[in-house]
This record gives sequence, structure tokens and C-alpha cells, in this order.
Amino acid sequence: MPFISDADLEKALDDAGVPPETTDAIVVENADARLDGLRVTLGVLALLALVALFLSGSIPTKPVGSEPEPEPEPAPAEPSG
Repeated sequence: MPFISDADLEKALDDAGVPPETTDAIVVENADARLDGLRVTLGVLALLALVALFLSGSIPTKPVGSEPEPEPEPAPAEPSG
């Protein structure tokens, strides 16, 4: 979604014949809406990152089809006595 700059918005409103007080109020509201949109977007991205981090725990640590590591041999028992 493209943003419109404050200067472009002011020019468009002036060209449309909107009174200066109304133009200033619209520009302020537009700037606030842009910041709110960016905050929401960053929040959604953070949430997706947390979900991805949680789901990445099931990713295998060894390549599929690789040979399993040999298990260590048990130590020989010492004779008691």
C-alpha cells in the first residue's frame, strides 16, 4: 500500500480548494494513520517471527538419509573381588 507524502497531500488538498485549517487537520490525521499502520505491521511481523521460531524446533538437526551416529560401547565391567 503506497503512502502519500505530506507535501503531496497538502498540494492535492490545496488544488481541490480545501480550506487551510481542514488541510492541516487532514495532514496531521494522515501522518498519525501512517504511524499506526507501521506499528501494526511491525507487530504482525514480530508475531510471525515468534511463531516461526516456535515451529523451527521441529526442524531436523541432521540431514535426512544420513547415517546415524554409532552409539558408544559400554565400558567393560571391572571384576569385583
